[in-house]
Amino acid sequence: MIWLILFIGIPLTDLYILVKLSSYMGLLATLAIVILTGISGWRLLKMQGRGVWARANSRLASGELPGDEMLEGVALVASGALLITPGIITDVMGLLLLIPPFRRLLVHFAKQHLKAHIHMYHVDMDSSYGAAPFGAPPFGGPPQPGERTHHSKVVDATWKEHDS
Repeated sequence: MIWLILFIGIPLTDLYILVKLSSYMGLLATLAIVILTGISGWRLLKMQGRGVWARANSRLASGELPGDEMLEGVALVASGALLITPGIITDVMGLLLLIPPFRRLLVHFAKQHLKAHIHMYHVDMDSSYGAAPFGAPPFGGPPQPGERTHHSKVVDATWKEHDS
């Protein structure tokens, strides 16, 4: 329900502000403000996006997962969508997402929200079924000489590709 209110309420409020602004400043000045905020926001978005992309690549190169950078990327995509939507409120929201400290604060809250709502479960299975608790060797360890491994779920297959 809240999403419906946001998707209807924000555009209507933006339209109201644009009409009031154009009656006060004139249509051309209002259009100039909307176009200039869109263009400047787009340039800032490209710059910020390159920075996030570089940090993500750096973390990947060092063997780390770029979790924060992925969430910042999502925030930048949202910023781009807000900036190309005509309106004062959407432009302000989009520009706020381009400010790195604000975006990182938003990412922090998003991570806290995700941690609170994502539950991970671990299920231990008897090793005779092919799984073992964490830290134990799978399938109860390597087979001993002469031991049959009837519980193994390994399938070996070969194939050949033929040109038609």
